[in-house]
Amino acid sequence: MFRCYVIHATNYARVLRNTAYNVTGNCYYIEDGVEENNYLMFNLAAKVHWIKSPSGPPDWSQAGAPSY
Repeated sequence: MFRCYVIHATNYARVLRNTAYNVTGNCYYIEDGVEENNYLMFNLAAKVHWIKSPSGPPDWSQAGAPSY
């Protein structure tokens, strides 16, 4: 529900020509940071929603973040 494409402990994967629409959270997620030589090309993510509002005082929030 919160991720579209996850690359986890994988090398030389190809994520090509996909569409993610009306999703919540992260769309393209490389999980561990040890992954190498993966290709994410020609993908589209549209209508991506926040998981929840940014926390903290107003000066910590992200510019343009909607208030819920």
